[in-house]
Amino acid sequence: MNKKVLAATKRAYGDSQQFPDTIAGQLASTKAYKARNLNFRASAPVSVEDAVLIMQESLCLASPVEEGYNNFSPILLAKLPVGSEITLAREGSVCVYVKLPKGQTIDARTQRAMMVDEFHPQSDGTVRLWWD
Repeated sequence: MNKKVLAATKRAYGDSQQFPDTIAGQLASTKAYKARNLNFRASAPVSVEDAVLIMQESLCLASPVEEGYNNFSPILLAKLPVGSEITLAREGSVCVYVKLPKGQTIDARTQRAMMVDEFHPQSDGTVRLWWD
């Protein structure tokens, strides 16, 4: 797993963490809120498997099947074709940029199963998926 991507993603989604209702918890919550990044894109892509784990940890979920942020659940990324490269992002809400293996696509059925709110092919050949 790319530890640099993990650390940056955790910072970007820092306000998703739950803190105890104590003075120390309130201070940690304020710090995480100030450090969050609503316009984040990871410095490198990761595998589908790593993306699921990184998002699970970043959203502080006990399981990747938990719904962690609006309609997004990390396990939804596992619906992407094997061999996809995922650049994790946050554009207000959860966002990813997917480089698909040659000859692969994300069909309408998969888009619906992933519950994405926005699906946009990009000029660089990636596909932007965004959940609100």
